[in-house]
Amino acid sequence: MRFIKLIAAASATLALGLGAPMASAAPITVDLEYTGNLGPGTPTTRISGTGRSAITVYAGEFEMEKVSDPSDHFYYSDTINAFCIQITEILRPKGQIGTYVVETGLGSFSDVAVQNKIDALFTNYYMDAQESAEKNAAFQIALWSIIDANFQYSHVASGIAAQVEAYLADLAGKATGGYEFYVLSIDGYQDLITARAVPEPAMLALLGGGLIGVALLRRRRAS
Repeated sequence: MRFIKLIAAASATLALGLGAPMASAAPITVDLEYTGNLGPGTPTTRISGTGRSAITVYAGEFEMEKVSDPSDHFYYSDTINAFCIQITEILRPKGQIGTYVVETGLGSFSDVAVQNKIDALFTNYYMDAQESAEKNAAFQIALWSIIDANFQYSHVASGIAAQVEAYLADLAGKATGGYEFYVLSIDGYQDLITARAVPEPAMLALLGGGLIGVALLRRRRAS
């Protein structure tokens, strides 16, 4: 019985070490500041959609700095890379700290098909989108296209438009499950989405085995 309890304790330690969220009645919040990494050299596009008349915007992933973690449950590093998921609002300006509510998963998107396409987009193309500013812009445009059925864009280089179409092609049949998702919401400004890769099963087994081994060694020493 003591051995079973030991394994259970090691498994719980593994889950916490990997950043599993702790149960909490209060909303999970995090204070973030946009560092202003989008600017000259970042591709722009003219967009419109539900609730948004045509406007020219920067397209791409942007960097947020974690200023504080009031709920002590948001387990990202100090730098967070995020995409916009709300075209009706503007990004909170540089230099202003905002408190975002953190929702784990894609449940804020009511359409399951949209959830699956977002998952597939990240699982199959997120790493590819890190290769250039153009691909990163195409990824953001593809994400907007998935979220808003009325979304339209124009005034982009032909190469970016072609990359958008490549990212969107056959997403319904692509693999999913490669990332954990966190939606960051704030009143009056853009809601964001950030993601981190799900650890490979082999790595999980290695970490779990190591933790259990440490627990057994401690047990022998205590005997």
